[in-house]
Amino acid sequence: MRIAAVLLVLIVSLGVAGCGGSPSMPTDARQPAPQPAPQPVPSSTAQLAGIVYDSAERPLSGARVEVLDGPQAGQWTLTDGTDSYGFSGIFDDATRFRATMTGHVPAIGTRNARCAPCNPNWWLYFFLQPDGASADLAGDYTLTIAADPACSDLLPASARERSTPSERV
Repeated sequence: MRIAAVLLVLIVSLGVAGCGGSPSMPTDARQPAPQPAPQPVPSSTAQLAGIVYDSAERPLSGARVEVLDGPQAGQWTLTDGTDSYGFSGIFDDATRFRATMTGHVPAIGTRNARCAPCNPNWWLYFFLQPDGASADLAGDYTLTIAADPACSDLLPASARERSTPSERV
């Protein structure tokens, strides 16, 4: 019986080798199977929004915001009636955006950290400085506060109007 087993192994080995293959060795079940190298995750479309403000934190309507880098480079939009803007595209942390408006110094920025509960999840705010000198507001001022005439029955005469002394600002 032992000779038959040896002949069987020899015939199977020759048959596999004759077909261009080679006998395979059993693998150790405790050894992990080789894993494929991780593939980069492709970028997906993202929504990005923001507001453009002046240096006094007033929203600016009609400001231009453009994408400077990445697949959407050259895409631009204007802030709308709500003084906000929005983009849809492929943006990463290195994508730069520029906001411009006549009478203001342009500003460049990148998106902020992802805001999971926000919609959209990415926001970028710009604060544009005035292009040129600010108005000179120095001078003497007096502040007067006067109550509405409808309140005359509710307030004594001494509380209906107050003025501060003139001060140099």
